[in-house]
Amino acid sequence: MGEDSAAGGREPTVSDSELLELFDDADVPVLKTSELAEKIPIGERQVRSRLETLSEDDRVGSRMITAQNRVRLWWHSRIGVKRTWSSTEADLESIDVEVVDSLELPGRGEALQQRRQAVNSVFKFLFDNESDSAGRLKLVAWGADPDSYSSPESLWNNCVKKALDQSCFFRLFETEKEWQLTEMASWLRQHGDCALWNDWGTHRDRLDYECHDRLWTHVIGRHDSLGKPSQNHTSVLTQGLDFEGIDLYYLLTSDEPMWSGSSAKLGHGVQIQDDPEVLREIVQSKDRIEAAFSFTANWRDLIEEDSTVLVARTRSLDVDPNEVFKDETSRSLRNVKKWVEETQDQVIRVVENEITGF
Repeated sequence: MGEDSAAGGREPTVSDSELLELFDDADVPVLKTSELAEKIPIGERQVRSRLETLSEDDRVGSRMITAQNRVRLWWHSRIGVKRTWSSTEADLESIDVEVVDSLELPGRGEALQQRRQAVNSVFKFLFDNESDSAGRLKLVAWGADPDSYSSPESLWNNCVKKALDQSCFFRLFETEKEWQLTEMASWLRQHGDCALWNDWGTHRDRLDYECHDRLWTHVIGRHDSLGKPSQNHTSVLTQGLDFEGIDLYYLLTSDEPMWSGSSAKLGHGVQIQDDPEVLREIVQSKDRIEAAFSFTANWRDLIEEDSTVLVARTRSLDVDPNEVFKDETSRSLRNVKKWVEETQDQVIRVVENEITGF
């Protein structure tokens, strides 16, 4: 590392990049100010000042800890808090509650962690009580975090209300001027074996299954899907036709769990099971078969062992997960159901006219 000395006997200077390189060269990713000062030709006070400037630009992170004396620790921001902090120390920003840690909240470091604790307290209180006023929830939040903002109103407006707005488990009912559980949260509260924040892994998997099954019920009238949504956010339904070896095929998939509000895709077509030679003949005629539809169709699996799947049509779904937990089918889900019925009519017609003759 270069040690540039200034003319006239001034103290040698170190560039920001050279200062940051110290973290790469160290055996551990977290360093004290004094440890950094030992490695470069500038004093500890100047090192601290430079690091504070880098911290303001989010290029390094820090935390004050109390051992025998109060000591400030530093780390390179690209390493990330979770990789930096040992498992025996509290994470600087996370509180290990996914429904809170996944939200975009203001601040960083200890201040952000305190705010997440306040949000978690409000979520826990509201989940227990099912509904309450904003005024009461402000006091709950302030009791959990009286330090990171100057007043209960500031904590509420800048942090807690934003968290409630982002969450799929809570909703403001304007007519009653209070926050309440959404349909999905009410279902989970009724059917869960414990509170929302306990055993979250079980609740998350249960919600993903339930979202898939309930959507199938709304748009097809069945919920006996195959697959494990909790593993790959995908489920499949098949429905037999009057033609041997030919079933209607429905596919529902999303990038993230449906309960989180992730957009999804719905595919509808036909699955054909027959001898490999027959399947090859069908595949060789795929251009003619696809042309029989009034929309673009495509083959999902040309030949896989003894079956082939023609996905006749796909569409995107942007459905509020709480809609599937309502007893009545919403307008958006009725539109999806209509799309499925229109597609199904064409699929059956093409099967009868183009495929059963092989």
